[in-house]
Amino acid sequence: MGPILSAMWGTKTAKIITVFGGAMISIFGAITAAHTAWPIVDPYMLAHRGYVQETIKPLQLAMDKQAVATDRQSVIILKGQLSDAVRDPAANSSPIVKERIEELKREIEDTATRIQRSIGTAR
Repeated sequence: MGPILSAMWGTKTAKIITVFGGAMISIFGAITAAHTAWPIVDPYMLAHRGYVQETIKPLQLAMDKQAVATDRQSVIILKGQLSDAVRDPAANSSPIVKERIEELKREIEDTATRIQRSIGTAR
């Protein structure tokens, strides 16, 4: 071994001290670099959060409007099914049709309630 290498790695204690010192230098260097870089990075992080919020809010409003439109279309379809079931004289005597009529009325009420809630929260 060369004289420098034998001085550095000659004993077990020297190896432990060298490895430990290298690890400490690496850790403290990373801490110092993060501390120094954070004021530079932080404004971009805040700007990114604002961008995300500005992007999500219009999408959420569009999704809410689409949900209300879908619910209104469902009410129209359910009312059509209800009127067809009520108008059919042959099916009126069937308990299954009567049960379906009651089920359609409940679905219409539930959907109308959901629409009102959606409109109330959108304001």
